[in-house]
Amino acid sequence: MKIVTYNGTQAASFYILNKGLNAGRPSRTPYRNSFAVFTDDEFLYQKVQALFIGRYFEPFIHGSVIPTIRLYEVRQVIESNPINVDDKVKKQLESMNEIDKFILISREKIKLLLQMKTAIARETVRR
Repeated sequence: MKIVTYNGTQAASFYILNKGLNAGRPSRTPYRNSFAVFTDDEFLYQKVQALFIGRYFEPFIHGSVIPTIRLYEVRQVIESNPINVDDKVKKQLESMNEIDKFILISREKIKLLLQMKTAIARETVRR
């Protein structure tokens, strides 16, 4: 695993937001204020997501105006909370991955439905 500050050009395995109230949140798409994570571990994204949902990053977020988490602290949280992947945990992480895929597909469907609604409304007004 290698974590570096995202500079706008890297194509990483995933990204971790480093500023704001959601600092520590993993994402498949890059944010301007994020860390780029390079890994061969197929479940690291789900592991970081579980750490974020479990609020393991919150004690390390500092700053009153713009909350921030440091690169060193992100590494520390990930490395100090190893998730051993046995069969049960592997199934849980695969389930998390399937849920993420379902959410992504659902968002795309909602986007298409909103476009259809807009088209119908515009057609109705033109008549």
